[in-house]
Amino acid sequence: MKDEATCHKLPESHPLANGILSPQPLWQELLSLDDPAREWKILVGCICFNKTKREYAEPFLVKIFDRYPTAESMAEEIISQIDADATSPGETHRWLSHTLKPLGLVSRRVRAITNMTMAYVTKDWALARELPGVGKYGHAAWKIFHMGVWEGKTDPQDRSLCRYVKWLETQEKV
Repeated sequence: MKDEATCHKLPESHPLANGILSPQPLWQELLSLDDPAREWKILVGCICFNKTKREYAEPFLVKIFDRYPTAESMAEEIISQIDADATSPGETHRWLSHTLKPLGLVSRRVRAITNMTMAYVTKDWALARELPGVGKYGHAAWKIFHMGVWEGKTDPQDRSLCRYVKWLETQEKV
């Protein structure tokens, strides 16, 4: 279970910790470092960006985060909808399905977001890849943008993350 009091801070060596953005800022760079839900938002974003262009997915993330500003707010709504027979999807699933339908892969995305959110809030975990629905891209983005780890320890396969890591490496030499 995540404790906001123990939220991780980026190391001072990370350009974001010093307010420096890359020449073509990635979405994760634009999230406020002071947002206690930043880590969860990075992971939800990665689920939505999977097999979808940033420009297309970004407006849907805004809608999600307007309705659910934290993982806890989504988890509380999901928990409140669980009933004895659980035969129908709750409002959270319906709303996410309707909202994310234009992105495609809607069942997969909704399942990944809700399962990841519930595990994020209720389980003990140390690495993002331990959460359901978080794949290689999500784990790499989490390491880079939340943990501040990229030097030889992150091998992103995503082109944008690869460009970002190369840019980070040039910043170290400055």
